[in-house]
Amino acid sequence: MKHKVFKAPSGAAIRFGELGFGTAPLGNLFRPHGEKDAQATLDAAWNAGIRYYDTAPLYGLGLSETRLNHFLRGKNVRTTSSRPKLGGG
Repeated sequence: MKHKVFKAPSGAAIRFGELGFGTAPLGNLFRPHGEKDAQATLDAAWNAGIRYYDTAPLYGLGLSETRLNHFLRGKNVRTTSSRPKLGGG
């Protein structure tokens, strides 16, 4: 998977994969998903090399964040990026 490096004005840099995973469906956005299916989906994304995850408190009233949190426990989070959103939009 290709990666890009984003540099802040301070000189700090962060490396992102070009492909990310939007977790809204894991918050039951389109239809209900069981915990087993949600974790299997995250596992497939991880095994495909995805390390960038987009989530928000509004995705299932925090369900997607909770599921992502459970999944990332025990993973090397130094190679993982998540983008939580704040607010209502």
